Amino acid sequence: MTPINVATYSSGIIDLATATEFNINDIAHGLSNICRFNGQCREFYSVAEHSVSCSDLAKPEDKLQALAHDAQEIFTSDLITPVKNAIGNKYKTLESDLQKRIFKYFDIKYPVPKKLK
Repeated sequence: MTPINVATYSSGIIDLATATEFNINDIAHGLSNICRFNGQCREFYSVAEHSVSCSDLAKPEDKLQALAHDAQEIFTSDLITPVKNAIGNKYKTLESDLQKRIFKYFDIKYPVPKKLK
């Protein structure tokens, strides 16, 4: 597999193709700096804010999944669905693979139920 080396806020360089350890501070920092809807909103609305709102609305047993459901976006960004669909399976595979590894590292139940998305 071809390495996908990226820099993180506190952890240095990691290879997205093989990483199995993730830093919660990198996730929180990254998601707080990514604007939802590709920035096409009247006021800055971060992916972190969205994740916390989802968690607040979720049942107690689903809160952690709801909070982490977009954690992989620190690497893939918050692409809007039409762009994800245009890029196709390679993007979707990378995104789901990252989410699966992040959830495994933090011992979060995978996959995220559609009701939480």
